[in-house]
Amino acid sequence: MNSSLNPESLIEAGLLQFGRFIAGDQVVPVQMRFDLLPSYPQVLGRLAEACAAQIASQGQVERLLCVADALPLGTLTSALTSIPLVYSRGSGASPVHDLVGAYDIGHPSTLICHFYRRNGHVDRLRQDAQSVGLEVTGIITLIDPESREDATVRSLFSLNSLTQTLLAKGRLSPQMATQILAWGTGQT
Repeated sequence: MNSSLNPESLIEAGLLQFGRFIAGDQVVPVQMRFDLLPSYPQVLGRLAEACAAQIASQGQVERLLCVADALPLGTLTSALTSIPLVYSRGSGASPVHDLVGAYDIGHPSTLICHFYRRNGHVDRLRQDAQSVGLEVTGIITLIDPESREDATVRSLFSLNSLTQTLLAKGRLSPQMATQILAWGTGQT
């Protein structure tokens, strides 16, 4: 992880919030407002630099792929690495109509997202991309709710570590930390 990348800067900017939030028909303890990243260019820059460093350590990557809500991060990471970007419109249309960018069969690709949970929308995008020939060989996520051994998924922040750090600093109550960790692993 980039040493200048401070997870508390996400909280201070209001990009990562803890409390009680309505998400669809559920109440959740975490709200991520990474759609606001372009309003915080220094934070966006540090995150993109950290993504670029992760990509450099992955070996051959010929395309970047990102979900619709990670387009600012994907664009800046693409500019820093000089790797072409393909992005999802998030339309739910067939991959040929949803994916925007120059791509063809056989390009090793890294997918960039804000939050990765197995079997969620990121995995669907990964499958869609592979169905049109983009070989997704890695995923970079800002926040990963799980501790995993999967080498294809790299996170800038672990939700578990972030929660434990904030708890130790007195920025979260033990009850809130428990709720966040349960939510992160899908146990709520």
